[in-house]
Amino acid sequence: MPKFDGDVLKFQNFWDQFEAAVHDNDNVPALQKFTYLRSVLEGVAYHTMEEFEVTSANCQHAVDALKHRFGRKRIIISSLVTGK
Repeated sequence: MPKFDGDVLKFQNFWDQFEAAVHDNDNVPALQKFTYLRSVLEGVAYHTMEEFEVTSANCQHAVDALKHRFGRKRIIISSLVTGK
């Protein structure tokens, strides 16, 4: 599983792999998914998750925060235009 450091241009690739391997796997409990997600995040992406206590109930909230911060098309387009 690749690490994700907050580069919006790499988020969709990261998320597609994580979702297929872990997030959509019904055999993996939510708490374990959350713990694993945190373990593959670095830098800005990891700091996005710091506000969430590691609990089963927070797993989906954390995923939503990541998608909102790094996966919105508008942010990706802006990053492509500015080169950042």
